[in-house]
Amino acid sequence: MTNQPDETPMAGYALHVLRTMDSTAPPLRILLRRELCEALTLEWAQKLQELRELDERLAQESAKPGARGGDASDSDSLPDKTVGTRALPPERLRRRDELSPEEQAQLIESFEERDPALAAQFPVHRVLRGRDVLDAVLRARDVRDGDNSKKELELLARVIRQGAFRAVRNPGRDAGQWTGICRRLDTHHPQFRSVTQLVKACADLATEGHCALRVPPILLVGPPGIGKTHYAFDLADAMGLPIRIQSMENAQSPALFLGTERHWSTSGTGILFELVVLGEVANPVVVIDEIDKCKAGHYEPTNAFHTLLEPRTAACVRDAGLDLPFDASLVFYIATANDEHALPLSLRSRFKIFPILPPTGAEALDLAHVVATDAVAMLRVPGFAPPPRSLTKALAHLTAREIKNTTQVAVGAARAAGRKHLDLLDFPADLLDDQDIPNARRLH
Repeated sequence: MTNQPDETPMAGYALHVLRTMDSTAPPLRILLRRELCEALTLEWAQKLQELRELDERLAQESAKPGARGGDASDSDSLPDKTVGTRALPPERLRRRDELSPEEQAQLIESFEERDPALAAQFPVHRVLRGRDVLDAVLRARDVRDGDNSKKELELLARVIRQGAFRAVRNPGRDAGQWTGICRRLDTHHPQFRSVTQLVKACADLATEGHCALRVPPILLVGPPGIGKTHYAFDLADAMGLPIRIQSMENAQSPALFLGTERHWSTSGTGILFELVVLGEVANPVVVIDEIDKCKAGHYEPTNAFHTLLEPRTAACVRDAGLDLPFDASLVFYIATANDEHALPLSLRSRFKIFPILPPTGAEALDLAHVVATDAVAMLRVPGFAPPPRSLTKALAHLTAREIKNTTQVAVGAARAAGRKHLDLLDFPADLLDDQDIPNARRLH
C-alpha cells in the first residue's frame, strides 16, 4: 500500500486550528468540526478502497503457480476467502495514524461546543458526550465488514454535524399564546381537559424556573374511538413538537425503540435515536399506541419502558445499533390503552393514568359540532358549507371517530346530489333515530 499522509489537507488544517487557537470563535469551531467530520469520513472511504485493491492484488498473486509455497505460518497469514475486507485480518483495518490524546481532547471539546445560534433561540439540552461519540467512531473503524463500517461512519458523521446539544421547545415561553392554545384544546377535546391542564402546568413551571420542559409519562385509558390518538396529535402540534406514533399491537422486541445489536445482519438504530440524536429537539412526543395489546413473547417489547420512563435511567440509554449512549430523559411519552389492567403493575406505576370517558350533555353537543366541522374542512371541497349545530346534535351520541367518518361519507352523498351543504338525508337513517336523545349510547 502506498504511504499516505496521516491526515487529509482539510482534516489537518482543521485539527491544526483547533489545537493552536484557544480563542477560536464558536461559529468557526463549529464549522471546523463539520469540515473535520466530512474529511475524516472521506479519508476512511478512500482507505477502504485501498484495502480492497490490496486484497485483489494478494488474491491474484496467491493464484499464481507456487505462490502459496513456504511454511505453514506463511500460508495461514491470509484466509482463503478474498472477498472485500472480510479477507483481511482485523489488525490491518485499524488506522495506523491514531489520534493523539491532545487531538482527541480537541475533538471532544469541539463536538461539545454549543451552537450560539441555537442557544439564542431555544433552551438547549446536551444529549451526547464527546467521548462516547469518539469511542463509537474508533469502534466503527475496526469493523471488519467494510460496508457496515462505511454505514456506521456515515451515520456518525451526521451525529457529529448535529453536535452534542438539542433544542428544548416549551410553548409556555409565550404565555398569552400558550393560554389560547390550551383553551382551543379544551374546546376540541373537552374529555381530555385534565390532561391539558397537567401539560400546561408543566410548561408554566419550566418557564418560571428557567429549566427544561419535562412532562411525566401519560397513559390515556378509554374505549375505542373516543379520540385518544387524535388528541395526542393535536397536543403535539399545539406544543410545536415532532411526534412519532408506534402501534404496539405488532411490536416484537425492545429493539424497536433502542436499536438492534451490531452483530446482527439487520442491525440498525431505534426510534429514540432517530428522534433525539438525529432530530432537532430533545423533547419529542412518542405515542405508544395500544400498549395493552402488546403480545408477550421471548423478547418482551415493553421491557424497554422500565428504563425509558424513568428520568434518571433514561438520561443514559444506549442505542444498540451504534452502541452509543445518549440522553432521552426529556422525551414526552403518551400511551393509549383500552384496559390498563392488561399492563404489569411495574409499568402502570410509571405512568400518570387518565381515565377518558365519553363526553356528556353540553360537552357531547359541542364536541360533535367541532368534530363534524373539522371533518368537512379536511376534505377541502371548494365552497362547501360547514354543518349547522341543528344537524350535528343528531350525531352527539356517536364516538369522535364515528362522527368524523360518518360526516365525510355524508359530504360525498351531498356532492352526488349536487349540493354544497349537508342535510339529514345524507346520513344513514339508523344513525339518526336517536337524534332527540344526544347522550344515548349505542352498542358499537
